[in-house]
Amino acid sequence: MATMIWYALSKGNREILTPQSILENGYIIDKKNLSKLIASPGTSYDFVAQSQQSQAYVVLKSDIAFDDPTSTIGIFAPLGPQLETVFAQRNLRITVSARQGQDTPLSDFYIAYFTADVGDSGWKKKTLTPEWKNYVMKFTPKAPVNTLEADYFGILPGDKGGQKTMDIQSIKIDIIP
Repeated sequence: MATMIWYALSKGNREILTPQSILENGYIIDKKNLSKLIASPGTSYDFVAQSQQSQAYVVLKSDIAFDDPTSTIGIFAPLGPQLETVFAQRNLRITVSARQGQDTPLSDFYIAYFTADVGDSGWKKKTLTPEWKNYVMKFTPKAPVNTLEADYFGILPGDKGGQKTMDIQSIKIDIIP
């Protein structure tokens, strides 16, 4: 499990972000950036490019149940040191624009914010709808202790496996007062 997380984090966002731009605009993963999400073993996603009818999105599914002790499942968005430093000890609003999958719809999903040894949010369950909807979670991460590049945001497409699907259009993390 540690190797999978290290690998996911090593693929993190290398875009240079300034503290001021993060404070003002937050951080968003959408359009082509959705293809940079990291899928752990047992979870997969397909990128659907933007068309005249819809924005780009990803279709997520999981083959493995959440309580399988031999696996770690989910889709992860690594947060680089610029984001971790600015987000630390600030109130965050994480918004995931999602809906049920079109062919084999999933009923719920989970979202979480993970930090390196300073306290995670824990998985928060959200109920999906057939239409696009914004699902919100609030969390205040503690300051990093030793290592930067260890925070990430996770999405778990259901807890049963079975290849049911959900779609994600964007993930946005804002700092709120």
